[in-house]
Amino acid sequence: MADNDPSSGKTSKKNRKRRGKKEGGNKSTGTVGVAEHIHKVDPVEDLRQKLSEAKLAKDNELANRLRQQLWIAQDLSAGIEPNISAEDSVTLALVQEVKNYGIGQPAKEPASGTPVISSMNVGDADSKRLKNLRKKLAQIEKLKEKQRNGEKIESNQLEKINSEEEVREELRHVEELLSIPVKI
Repeated sequence: MADNDPSSGKTSKKNRKRRGKKEGGNKSTGTVGVAEHIHKVDPVEDLRQKLSEAKLAKDNELANRLRQQLWIAQDLSAGIEPNISAEDSVTLALVQEVKNYGIGQPAKEPASGTPVISSMNVGDADSKRLKNLRKKLAQIEKLKEKQRNGEKIESNQLEKINSEEEVREELRHVEELLSIPVKI
């Protein structure tokens, strides 16, 4: 479409203009990579960008590798040291790059001297699991009520009803982990 095309809308013209600026900004004057050395690039954001490009190119092998590297970089940025073998030079280089960027350093304790609790996400995951298990039990109860009322139940719904004891057992286990009194 040309810029003078009357059928093109205002938004498409703006998008073309933005694309032109973006393409113009990527042109180099023979100094490839100088800007990257001057300005540090966040490794996590860089990996996210590369991952989205690999997905668009439908390069699944590269996408899987980048996804794994992204997980490691995110762990490092959260202060979790990954367990990496010495043979994996690519991942070790990534770890070093992330550390050089300045993320992955342990969080400083507050001045008041109170320790920082870093395991909050674990409790959140268990409480989410607990919520989902309770939701499953409620669904099972509704299905049992339908069955008692004489409604036709499909085979997958019967399987769900039959899994009630397993769900209750898992619920007990999660509640024990969270030290919540069992209410079943």
